[in-house]
Amino acid sequence: MTQEANRVRSALSANALLFLGRATDVLAADAEAGDPPMAREDAVTAAVLIQIATELALKAACVREQGLRSILDPSEARRSDAEVVARIEGNVKVDTLTFERLKESSKRQGLFGLNEDDWGVVTSFQTIRNRLVHLDFNFHPADLYDMKWDLLHMLVHVLVRLLFVGTRSPEAYRDAIGDRFFKLLDWGPYEQHLRNWVQLRDPLVCPACEHSWFHAGQLRCMRCGLSYDAVACGVGSCGDCASPNSVLYDKLNRQADGRHLGRCLRCSKVGLFPVA
Repeated sequence: MTQEANRVRSALSANALLFLGRATDVLAADAEAGDPPMAREDAVTAAVLIQIATELALKAACVREQGLRSILDPSEARRSDAEVVARIEGNVKVDTLTFERLKESSKRQGLFGLNEDDWGVVTSFQTIRNRLVHLDFNFHPADLYDMKWDLLHMLVHVLVRLLFVGTRSPEAYRDAIGDRFFKLLDWGPYEQHLRNWVQLRDPLVCPACEHSWFHAGQLRCMRCGLSYDAVACGVGSCGDCASPNSVLYDKLNRQADGRHLGRCLRCSKVGLFPVA
């Protein structure tokens, strides 16, 4: 990635994080009121904030994985990254690909660890947003109740994963996303919704939210959305607690003796582990 592309990615990520934080505030305030249906105004506000944040996060993820060219309209192809950034900084219009085109391209290429079900969540969310914002749909109270789960699911399991894909430090993840986000996940009905959504056999403790919802096979927490890139991270066994597939290790941090830096998500040991 060029320096110019990284500047664009950083700006997109920072703005996405800003809108994610505002959406979290809306959902958290609603959750603190107990468990009634969402107020329509809150649902509209949260949906718009999540959509904006998702569009920015998808662009940032594309730039990170494939460079600045990946988000530009073909009409901008002849310009260098430096020229594109100069135009942006000079308040000159730069044509970029639409969210729909980036979404379909990312889906087709299998990027960012999102599968068909995840992209289906995006499509369902867009339907809800359109009904809320554009069509003035007359929602039943039961629909507004379920909407809490729909919006929170989109925020945690798509938006957060797009924004933080490849993050290898749970501490950095916690610091960036903020305490308000993790307090939101403590909302009682969310736990029940998770259990209705997915059943995990022998889950591991997530190093970010510290709950037993980490899926070793998918390298992600099904509760808080922390996810790891399979290219950079792997799963191995812990000799200390004799737990198979419990060590999350850094494939890129290999010592001279062949061991890798990692942490056991069963016994919490952090150190060097032999990897078969």
